[in-house]
Amino acid sequence: RASIKERRPGNPVKVADLIETMRHKNPGLADKAQQFVNLLQPSLVLNLVRTQDDLNIAESLRDLIGKNLDVELNALGCIVYEDELASSYRGRKPTTASNPQSLMSREIDRVAQKIVQSPEFPTMPLATDMYKDSYELMRLEAANDLMEIQPKGSYDRSQADAEEFIEILSAQKKQIHELQNTVRLLTMRHR
Repeated sequence: RASIKERRPGNPVKVADLIETMRHKNPGLADKAQQFVNLLQPSLVLNLVRTQDDLNIAESLRDLIGKNLDVELNALGCIVYEDELASSYRGRKPTTASNPQSLMSREIDRVAQKIVQSPEFPTMPLATDMYKDSYELMRLEAANDLMEIQPKGSYDRSQADAEEFIEILSAQKKQIHELQNTVRLLTMRHR
């Protein structure tokens, strides 16, 4: 309470600093508080993504939470905005029920599969050597998904730069590798 009362505007109290202050007064209580913080493993699903720039919001949120709460925020994925969402909402029927093959339904399933395939959820089920972090995977998935919702014929290769094209190819290669790993895991479970 004293730390929070003494804080100055623009200088938020960080969880790590709070625990350190607690440690001086009651080490046992500080250890217990640190254990609670260590148990927190939130994951983010970014909704209504329209452009790759929207993913910057997720990374900013990750940085803010890491800095102030001393908690690592993983990304489970994103859901790209589709026009059919409005009609699904008006019809009061979930998109996954009204159109199970839609991009949004597949994205929701992809997030669910990450959870289901994780033996120790909320720990991410990804091979960490394949991606820099969960946000890199989310960016690759979003790039593929956003390309899928572009109107047919609107994509002009001359407009795409080489780096984006290579990133998309890399994402597809990684997804193939991820699927191969999933198949291996599933076949090993059935033995």
